[in-house]
Amino acid sequence: MMEDLKWAALEKLPTYNRLRKGLLTTSRGVANEIDIADLGFQERQKLLNRLVMINVVEEDNEKFLLKLKERIDRFGIDMPTIEVRYEHLNVEAEAYVGSRALPTFLNFLTNK
Repeated sequence: MMEDLKWAALEKLPTYNRLRKGLLTTSRGVANEIDIADLGFQERQKLLNRLVMINVVEEDNEKFLLKLKERIDRFGIDMPTIEVRYEHLNVEAEAYVGSRALPTFLNFLTNK
């Protein structure tokens, strides 16, 4: 109940202030108001890991995208779609193969 009151108070803030503030629930269940801009690097990293619960590096993107899709579906948000049609389109491209295809700074300079 107390957390609901805190969320209601945060929702009444002006948009800019509302984007910078949030409620962080501790392991004991106590909700504390935090200013996102004041968090240090390690605190931000812990918060991000806690929000998306990323534990395995290989599955980071997959888990994040699945959770994002689940949230979008849960709230019924329709993602904008764009359809582009072309007639008489010709495309020419150059491609590098092997180690020159890797996106490194050295290859960027070499490929110019």
